[in-house]
Amino acid sequence: MAGYFIGWFFRKLTRLIMVVVALVIALLAYGKLAGCDMTRAQEEAKRGGEWAQHETATVENYLKSILPSAAAGAWEPFWASGAGVKWSSRNRAIQTAAER
Repeated sequence: MAGYFIGWFFRKLTRLIMVVVALVIALLAYGKLAGCDMTRAQEEAKRGGEWAQHETATVENYLKSILPSAAAGAWEPFWASGAGVKWSSRNRAIQTAAER
């Protein structure tokens, strides 16, 4: 019974997120069509992205310093590969075959 309600909640949440994203995209498109200057917003978004990258690197270095060296060594390939995109054995096999 709980699984049903959890699934129902996530379906509703997913729909809500999709509607909000669609509205944001529509508002941005309308603003660009109306001739609003978006350069300041783009610069702020770029600065925000740079800040997030800096904070991510700081957290990564902190976690490496507190984890045992074996765990830190295992964390690096996972993090560097795009949070585990190449982590699965299937992708690793494809990557090694492509490198040959």
